[in-house]
Amino acid sequence: MLDGYCNPDASWTDVHAPAPYNSSMDSATHRREVGERLQLLREAYGPVMGRHSQSTFAAWMGIQTTTWNNYEKGINRISLDIARQVCAKTGATLDWIYEGNERFLPLHLARCLEDYRAQADHSKKRA
Repeated sequence: MLDGYCNPDASWTDVHAPAPYNSSMDSATHRREVGERLQLLREAYGPVMGRHSQSTFAAWMGIQTTTWNNYEKGINRISLDIARQVCAKTGATLDWIYEGNERFLPLHLARCLEDYRAQADHSKKRA
């Protein structure tokens, strides 16, 4: 409940209560959207890591390449534990991974993603 952050009368549970379960988070469309963001993050981080490969990124996260591939393809939903690892290592936020909200991304990551998108759009226009 966002109002709780600005409301001094809000109780701790009003502010920190978990969001209600949203079954749309398990949908194939949602998994695909999350996967697209994970792929974007991996590809944008490529220059930092020296490679864009799934295997390099998966190894950095401490998981199997096939597991990461399944997340990117939207076959499997990324677990909260792995998503937290991604956040800790890249600066991404859970809100961005699961919902696409860029509002609270660190500035360096927001710029990195923006630059990568611009470069990818430029490459598509040239092709």
